[in-house]
Amino acid sequence: KRWLEELVVAADATGSERSRLLAARASLELARPLDQLARSISLAIPLDRSLAAKKAAMEASLSAYARAAGYGIAEVTTAADFATADLYRDLARALLASERPTGLSAEELEQYDLLLEEQAYPFEEKAIGVHERNAGRAREGIYDQWVRDSYAALAEQADLRLHAKQRRLA
Repeated sequence: KRWLEELVVAADATGSERSRLLAARASLELARPLDQLARSISLAIPLDRSLAAKKAAMEASLSAYARAAGYGIAEVTTAADFATADLYRDLARALLASERPTGLSAEELEQYDLLLEEQAYPFEEKAIGVHERNAGRAREGIYDQWVRDSYAALAEQADLRLHAKQRRLA
């Protein structure tokens, strides 16, 4: 980790195209452990405490990915954007799968589930927005693994929403 941080500092000072590429790649690698930490925090009762810890870890990761993308190196930007979108999606999923309080009636549990869905929705929308931005890079001639993966994530999200809508109508 220390070597990656030193590489970023040295590359930032140099400013050459090659050093920017190295700094961008190093920044992306420095973001990955923060990403893993954010994903590892499960949402348990009391939800407000565990959610605050997860959001704080997520913000650190998102900042690190933004720094990596900020170098403007296409291969790093697309990877950072995909990871950013996937972090938002992970938080939405974690909210929906979070531990439920004990002792709730069926009606209270249904209301609690609806509240969680309302909390998760903005994060799903952020994930979609970032994936759309990443997929949009194909119009600029950038079509790498991360752009393809964003297209796949968008297709999966559309499929999930279609099935959810069909279940509600049934």
